[in-house]
Amino acid sequence: IGVENVERIHTAMRDIMKQVEFTGTLQDFFEFMRTDEQFYYPNTDEGRERYLAEATAAIDTMREALPDYFGLTPKAPMV
Repeated sequence: IGVENVERIHTAMRDIMKQVEFTGTLQDFFEFMRTDEQFYYPNTDEGRERYLAEATAAIDTMREALPDYFGLTPKAPMV
C-alpha cells in the first residue's frame, strides 16, 4: 500500500486510541491489539463454536450486501 494509505490508516488508529483512552504509542497499541487475550477466542470447543458462529454471521452479512456493490454475483456458494 502507498505511503498516503499508511498515513490514513495510522490517523484512523490514533483516533481509535483516543476513543478507547489508550495511552502509549501507536506501536504500543498495535502490540496490545495483537497480543491481548480479549481479542482472541479461547482454545476450547466453546471458543471454536463461538468463532464459527461469529464468522458465519459475518459471511452472511457480507453475502447479503454483495448486490449493493456488484451487479453480477457468483452463483456458487461462498464458503
